[in-house]
Amino acid sequence: MKKHYIWLPLMASLNAYGQTESQNDSLQTEKISEISGIVVKGSKAVFQQKADKMIFNVENSVLSDGTTVLELLGKTPGVVVSQEGELSLRGKKGVSVMINGKLSSLSAKELANLLRSTNSTLVKNIEIIANPSSKYDAAGNAGIINIVLKKSSSEGLSGNYYLNGGKGRKNRVNTGLSLNYTHNKLSLHGDYSYTFRGEEEKRDFSQIFFDEKQPQQITRRTDQNSMTNEPLTSNNFKFGADYAFSDKTTIGALFDAKIGRYEDFSKGENRIFQPIDNLFAHVLSDNKSKENWYDYTYN
Repeated sequence: MKKHYIWLPLMASLNAYGQTESQNDSLQTEKISEISGIVVKGSKAVFQQKADKMIFNVENSVLSDGTTVLELLGKTPGVVVSQEGELSLRGKKGVSVMINGKLSSLSAKELANLLRSTNSTLVKNIEIIANPSSKYDAAGNAGIINIVLKKSSSEGLSGNYYLNGGKGRKNRVNTGLSLNYTHNKLSLHGDYSYTFRGEEEKRDFSQIFFDEKQPQQITRRTDQNSMTNEPLTSNNFKFGADYAFSDKTTIGALFDAKIGRYEDFSKGENRIFQPIDNLFAHVLSDNKSKENWYDYTYN
């Protein structure tokens, strides 16, 4: 539902309301502007359905507070996020993800780590394209998700800094800085964010095996325990410049870098008793793996 409130600088006040059936949405965000002493207050739907896509207006929405982009996608209608971070749209896997209209070249696991390490406050809106048209070529047969990041248009120099932290078994830190400079038709903008997410998991198993012919007799027992440590570190950089020749013509350049590391350290112990009071085997395991990603985009 779209509403407009108009206050005139007179002794009397005038309130005007307008509504169209096509915009009868229940979740809304507000936008306020002031023009020569006249204050116009309108409401903007959080979810907007258009002919070719559905738009989730994340900016100023309470749904995005204190979350990551991956968690934010889990709140988007039609999108399902698996435990491993894999995205599916309307039950279909193999979804293509775009950032500011550019198709991501990261693998599914690298993309999940990136979205998990990016704060939702950097997102302006999310576009869900369930049935891509021919202009998207063969990309996104299962659908396309376009994540549109914020870009400041304020005159002068402005910036934003955030810091989030937490601790479970391991520490978690998410911090970032963004700077924007706009003068006349020239706009410069840059962002940096750092994420560290510690993850630790412990497991203990005990199994007892009975004799098939004598079910009351225990023939073997196994005791297993394991500990997994999975730290994730991510550094994201972005710098861009735009120059507006007119309201409809703008040229720009953008450099975007995403650098991260994912590590998996696991230790395990397996003891086999056969018969039950005799140590038959004792196996120790120690595994280490490391993944690094370097994603550079410029246009």
